[in-house]
Amino acid sequence: MNVYEKVYIKVSSIVPKKIVTDYEQILIAADLSINARVYIGFTLMLSVLAGFMSTMFLLTFGLESLYAIPLGIVVLIGLMVFFYFRILLAADARAMQIELYLPEALQLISANIRAGMTVDKALWLCARPEFGPFEKELRKMAAETLGGKPVTQALTESAKRVRSLSLDRAYRLLIQGIQLGGAIANLLTEIASDLRTNAALRSEITAATTMYTIFIIFSSVMAAPVLFAVSSFYVQATSKIFAMQSQESSASFVGQTENTQMNVFKVSPESQLTYDEVRMFAMACIIITTFFGSLTIGLIKEGEAKRGVKYIPFFMLAALAIYFISFWVVSSAFGDILG
Repeated sequence: MNVYEKVYIKVSSIVPKKIVTDYEQILIAADLSINARVYIGFTLMLSVLAGFMSTMFLLTFGLESLYAIPLGIVVLIGLMVFFYFRILLAADARAMQIELYLPEALQLISANIRAGMTVDKALWLCARPEFGPFEKELRKMAAETLGGKPVTQALTESAKRVRSLSLDRAYRLLIQGIQLGGAIANLLTEIASDLRTNAALRSEITAATTMYTIFIIFSSVMAAPVLFAVSSFYVQATSKIFAMQSQESSASFVGQTENTQMNVFKVSPESQLTYDEVRMFAMACIIITTFFGSLTIGLIKEGEAKRGVKYIPFFMLAALAIYFISFWVVSSAFGDILG
């Protein structure tokens, strides 16, 4: 263990034990040979540094501390969440790959048992490269059983190393069959058949909900940014018109701005609405909409909202780009009319 790892472990000591245990389980499920406290300490130090640097950067460019400090905290929390979901999604991706090969593997184990092999021998011969990450898991189970560990215990520990409900249910049925002395080969065949049926149903559900996915992407990534861009231009144009009128007339319902370069539309005697405020509101709404839209797509397509986290950065960047491009197009088309 080098000096940096010792520092990371020391930093991670402020994190509760329950969170560290959760990280340990996820790292094992992701098949990452990283110490959980080292990973937590590294991500915590990096997040704090990034949050501090962001705050100083914003203060340097004139942003008030009332806004700069909360934004720095948002960067800190955002990075911690990013590093957590990074390993969580890696664990889920590994589980999905194992689920993909699980029916074929169970079918092959069943065939080996029918040929007269014991369960541990059948597991060992089933560990083939074409099964992807499931090969390593099968080899580990086979090695444990050949070393004297009971098959039921090896299956239980394997289920804990993979974040898959399908694998856990299949192993539970297999364990019950072994304990009750049933026909293991027939049981494995039935489990493999049920897993194929469930996979086919999931594919049908995904196809049936494609239109919902398209609608969510269109509304959150394309339609909403365009409408916000038009609204922002409207506020900017209206503010400019009223500012020009206020210079030509002394009408009481129009507010006179102190800085002629700042366009203000007076919506009430007590408050003033500026283009910058509308732009910040629009960007915040776009970020929130794309965030929950991504989670909804993950829930529709893959059955879990957390699996939509991987879409969040792409949807946010695309939506913000469409917003600014749409605003530029509208301003170029109608800006000359205002003079």
